[in-house]
Amino acid sequence: MLRIEAEIGYYDISYRVGDANINVGDTLPSYDNGDYNIVNNDQIIVSSTIPVDSTNQYVFDYWTLEGYVDESGEVIPIYPNQLLDLENVAGYAVYENGSYVLPLEAHWISSESAEQITYMVQFILVDENGGQTVVETIAYQAPKGSTIILNTDAQEVKDFLEKHPEYVLDEEQTERYFPNVQAGNVLPVYFTKAVTDVTITKDVTGGLGDVTKSFNFDLEIDGESQEGFSLTDGASEVLKNIKIGSTITFAETNAKGYIVTVTYTDSDSEDAKTVASNDGSYTVTVTKGMTITVENNKEAIPDTGVILDSLPYILIIAVIVVIAAVLIIRRHKLNQAD
Repeated sequence: MLRIEAEIGYYDISYRVGDANINVGDTLPSYDNGDYNIVNNDQIIVSSTIPVDSTNQYVFDYWTLEGYVDESGEVIPIYPNQLLDLENVAGYAVYENGSYVLPLEAHWISSESAEQITYMVQFILVDENGGQTVVETIAYQAPKGSTIILNTDAQEVKDFLEKHPEYVLDEEQTERYFPNVQAGNVLPVYFTKAVTDVTITKDVTGGLGDVTKSFNFDLEIDGESQEGFSLTDGASEVLKNIKIGSTITFAETNAKGYIVTVTYTDSDSEDAKTVASNDGSYTVTVTKGMTITVENNKEAIPDTGVILDSLPYILIIAVIVVIAAVLIIRRHKLNQAD
């Protein structure tokens, strides 16, 4: 009887420049300690990251693995995002630092010899509701397979923003890194609206809340006084084209006796946020699609304490009671004297 014992072999992937004269900075894919093996993890996903020559003299073409050739001896190219079967390449691994490693080396071609292709950069305006409008398309040329890194400080971007001052570059939505660009590829650059409309609505509540009363507002935007306005219950005032990030400060000048609460939401928040009063003044920071509700509450029965308006009457009654008591005592003493 023949007994064979074997251990499972695990494989890692390393990515190498291939040409020491090419400077790729930090664009080389990371070492892949994927524990690939032929038992239950036998497929390798090649990294989608593409190295970039910082001098732009060379263009990445594909990865190679030493010894991995076809029947005619031609190198078999390995491309980003390609799915490799470990059993086809395991024989080309090298043993390094206690692990089997498949060293993939970058293959480069000169920028001059690479096929020149045309790609497009589109400038897209995004409104408050997410609607997109392509405003400008610019054609550029580059070697086929180039990695394009968008320069958002380019003169084209500055010129576009001068034409559309109410918009700003959308840093989150705009991609900067486009690997393996091919003919006809479109690289989008997004600009979101930098201003928004702010709606302020009045809500009068409580048993003594006067729904017919006009409440007067003083208004400041970024510390500068603006024209005031008045609101009755259910009415709204729309502040047009307010710059996002501005501060709005407002105060009601004739809300004495009311408890005032300010609540606001915007297009990105699910929960309302309450702003506490500060000597009758309220300040909020403008966000996209902001709506503000100002509630004035006046109840018929106070929670605690004595209503100050009734205090004089209480004092009069108390004085009368005291006088009556004095007269009764005096009369009682006279009766005893008799």
